Amino acid sequence: MDTFSFYYKRAHKASIKFNTSIQDQYSAHEKRIAQWTGSQSSWVLDFDKTPEAFTAVGAFFNAQKGKYKAFYWTWDATKGGDGNTYIVRFDTDQLDFNVDNSGFKTFSIPIVQTIP
Repeated sequence: MDTFSFYYKRAHKASIKFNTSIQDQYSAHEKRIAQWTGSQSSWVLDFDKTPEAFTAVGAFFNAQKGKYKAFYWTWDATKGGDGNTYIVRFDTDQLDFNVDNSGFKTFSIPIVQTIP
């Protein structure tokens, strides 16, 4: 499995999610079932506008085939993270970016923790 080791400007946590189903069709009592063994976290990574950053991250995005393949990512403690390494995947199959008048590209990428 690959490791995402590119410099990012910041990572902000977007959500913590659980998956619970509720069944009440066969009785008057509802039954709740946890579909996952734990929670799923997601983040948005923001990147500087250097052409090198976009080229490197774009190549990694292509190698992972968008959200197809999982990879290792460490939430850097110096950027407000917890220093833990997570198994994540891109949460999109499309890499969007903005190009300014000087040709610099700014972009953000959502990532999501894979379910254990």
